[in-house]
Parts: sequence; C-alpha cells; structure tokens
Amino acid sequence: MKPISAVSDHPAYTVEEPGDKYLSLLDAAREVASQIVRTTTNGLGGAAAYIYGASQELVAAVPERDDEPPAAGGAIFECLQRLLAVWPDIAARRADPGGAE
Repeated sequence: MKPISAVSDHPAYTVEEPGDKYLSLLDAAREVASQIVRTTTNGLGGAAAYIYGASQELVAAVPERDDEPPAAGGAIFECLQRLLAVWPDIAARRADPGGAE
C-alpha cells in the first residue's frame, strides 16, 4: 500500500492490486444490506439498529451495478450470507450477534 495525502489527520492509502475481488465483496455486502433495509424497523434496538443503520448507509452510498456481480467465495462471503440468514432473528431480538444490546 502507498500512503496518499489526506485532508484531515487520518492517513489514506491506495491498494496496488486488482480491484475485482473488492468489487465482488462490495456487491455482496450491498446485496445483503439491501435485503436488511427491507425489514420493518419497529422495535429494532442495540446491534440490530446498528446493523440496519449501517445497511442504509451502504445502500445509499453504493449504487447497484447493472452487470451481474461475479461469484465469489471465502470466509467473508460466507459471513455475509450467515448474517442474512440470521437477520430475522436479530431484528426480532431472538438472537444477539455480539452482546451489544
């Protein structure tokens, strides 16, 4: 990684490798987030409220791509799929994803 100039006191870096895997991960995260924001927000609190809010920000910040995102595997993609699978339980407070409540 190479440092680049930053506006504030936070350093900024560039990654010198192909961006395809990062685009795949971003597409997967956005897909999960877009499904989470379809949830009714009644009674969300703690970790569920945080996940919902972060999902709203991701959906608003990253436009949906017109082309089909490439299939990807690995632990991060499995984690995103697991989050999506347990989201109804998190939202209904039947599961606590990290003790944040």
